[in-house]
Amino acid sequence: MITDLDQVRDHIICKLVNAEMNAEYLANKPHTRIEDLAVMYAVDLGGSKEGHMTAVVTDNLLEMYGISKEEHPSMYVLSNSITLNGAAALLDAKTMEDISQKLGGDFIVLPSSIHEVIVLPADVEMDRRDLEAMVQDVNAGEVAPEDRLSDHVYMYDSKEKELVLADRMEERKQQREQEQNHEKGEECAGRSDKAGRTDRKPERERVSMKELLSEKKAEVAKNEAGREHPVAKKTRETAR
Repeated sequence: MITDLDQVRDHIICKLVNAEMNAEYLANKPHTRIEDLAVMYAVDLGGSKEGHMTAVVTDNLLEMYGISKEEHPSMYVLSNSITLNGAAALLDAKTMEDISQKLGGDFIVLPSSIHEVIVLPADVEMDRRDLEAMVQDVNAGEVAPEDRLSDHVYMYDSKEKELVLADRMEERKQQREQEQNHEKGEECAGRSDKAGRTDRKPERERVSMKELLSEKKAEVAKNEAGREHPVAKKTRETAR
């Protein structure tokens, strides 16, 4: 059902290729140029022991979907004005914070070369391992050895305001989730304990009140016993 957008929407992935070397191949396929690279799109059909299968999105298929290429995942290039050693822009704290605000928090960084990197929103529908495989393929086939930056995928941690390896970011997220769950558990336990004390407090008050009433009743009875009844007193006086 590859022509049904609703069924494939969550399985559309990006593929990064050299634009000049694939000019003829890209002629009938929606793509976006990033310097000398091109971002094209494919439907991830899953895999097996024999290999992983994808179906490239063509202009005809895009027309069947009734959407434009701009509705695919957004990709941005980060570099400097002369696109020379532009990957160093990752070191500029303000630039990274500006990108974070634009993309709504954390974001993914693909090291295209020492001259530029590619930035993706954190919610892009691609697995980290697939992104790393894509970077490694491009590095091996399209980037000169002296211009290669890294075979790894990175993420910007908007909370800590730093760039880390994507797998470390996954560990951080898991740790934060565990801490949040632990805090929620303690909060729930605190409410339960408080509720328990609230339930027990009236019981203790009732017990204390019962004891006080018993003591008061005994005190009254003792006082009554010590106090002579008026009728009896009058009868004794008359008898005298």
